[in-house]
Amino acid sequence: MGNRMHLISVIIPCYNGEKFIKETIQSVLDQTYSPIEILFVDDGSTDKSFEIASTFNEVCAVKQDNSGVAAARNFGFEQSKGDFVCFLDADDWLYPNTIEDKFNALLSSNAAISHGKAIVTDENLIPTGDVLIGAKDNTLQALLNYSPPAIPCPSNALIARWAIDNCGLFDTRLSTSADYEMWLRVASKYGVVRVDSNAVKYRQHGSNMFANLELQLNDMELIFDKHDSKLNFKIVKQKFYLSIVKSYLKSGRVLKALKYLHKSI
Repeated sequence: MGNRMHLISVIIPCYNGEKFIKETIQSVLDQTYSPIEILFVDDGSTDKSFEIASTFNEVCAVKQDNSGVAAARNFGFEQSKGDFVCFLDADDWLYPNTIEDKFNALLSSNAAISHGKAIVTDENLIPTGDVLIGAKDNTLQALLNYSPPAIPCPSNALIARWAIDNCGLFDTRLSTSADYEMWLRVASKYGVVRVDSNAVKYRQHGSNMFANLELQLNDMELIFDKHDSKLNFKIVKQKFYLSIVKSYLKSGRVLKALKYLHKSI
């Protein structure tokens, strides 16, 4: 069962997540591992997310002005005390054994990040049949090959605190790809281990942030500029820009597609 003297912090950034937050928090309370602290960070919500989270005695609920998911994760990390950290999106759901499984994997491997299988569901947590399985070996190369998902969804990762202390927090200039950029930094220095068990139910619904193409473009081009001198992004750029071209064509925005076509070649 591992050494249960280690505190694990589950940080839940939330913007207008009242529809799902109760189930998300309950999935943390139902974990087989203890001790766990739960920090809920309300990122300027205009709904009842904060009020719902505050009904749980086990949850430390705090607020900040709307500053984006990266800033909310960072704020939660700064308040946390755990030796290991999970950044759980407010609409995802953890399998009861996942923190224990990933914690044991980290202890036995001395890796910095552990992750498992992400089961894609609809907004009612009913599986769609899609299962996201991350890289088993050489996670950095998988990230640079843009073979999604090298680490399936941010909620899936359990991260050693020392790795974040050494590599830095989330880049607050980023939104949809803030987790990808952090994985690049950590995986370029430390090991990543995969656990072959179900870890998280990953909701996909109309309000998912990753659906915004402009945010993806802004984020990925910032990442390319930030790390181009150290990492080889040739494959990433080809695959990423091709996906952007296809998305613009699908939506009938031909001129936008042509703007990025040359970057995908």
